[in-house]
Amino acid sequence: MDRRQGRQWRPRIRRRISLLGVLLFVPLAGAGLGWLGSWWLEVPYEEQQRRELERLARAYESIPTRIGDWEVTAEIKEDMKGEYTSVNRTYLNRKTGEEVKFLLICGYSRSLAVRTPSPSVYVNSVYADAREGSMSVQTIDGPVSLNVESRSRYYNVPNKRETVCWTYSAGDNWEAPEISRLKYGGSLAINKLLLSNEYYDPMQESASKLACEAFAKQILPVLNKSLYGPSSYDKPLLMKFNPFD
Repeated sequence: MDRRQGRQWRPRIRRRISLLGVLLFVPLAGAGLGWLGSWWLEVPYEEQQRRELERLARAYESIPTRIGDWEVTAEIKEDMKGEYTSVNRTYLNRKTGEEVKFLLICGYSRSLAVRTPSPSVYVNSVYADAREGSMSVQTIDGPVSLNVESRSRYYNVPNKRETVCWTYSAGDNWEAPEISRLKYGGSLAINKLLLSNEYYDPMQESASKLACEAFAKQILPVLNKSLYGPSSYDKPLLMKFNPFD
């Protein structure tokens, strides 16, 4: 190829390179602008947490005081100092006479997944012996796992015994994971449900667990509807942060 033919091909090569550059630039620029736009429009994580806690606090007010044969006989108003919202009640089964204490708390996952904040009847009670286990409860929404702890030999009331069950939810299924902090570490907010039944005769331990199980079957579907039903939401959140992803 002589110099004249080479000079003729140079403009064509330049045009093709320019066209290739445009073809590559357009999708990359579009993707970049889309990412910047979504980042700009997303609600900051701290603001999402605040909104979710406020929404759950309003939803807690809709939890009914009567569920089937269970009816509230006492309620404790607790000041959770803004970081948490709670409902602390005692439900009585009018047919069987069984009584279950109900404590539901929502708060930041970083602390609630580790401990139950004070004040609460479950934290203030002092006991000398406890045996842990778990159980699965079949509800109309599906199976739910709960941690179970049988407490006995209270220092202030030597003959007092208690069955305590607890489980968590961040908007999905209620679960009792082995390491709750790892499971719920990236959630905006979580709910912790504790159920308790007191008894004094050691032979009543199984009956105490059955009372908690019977109430759990009734209350858990109600909580799903009250806390995460369509009517409990104002506006959908734009993102959910999970540092473990």
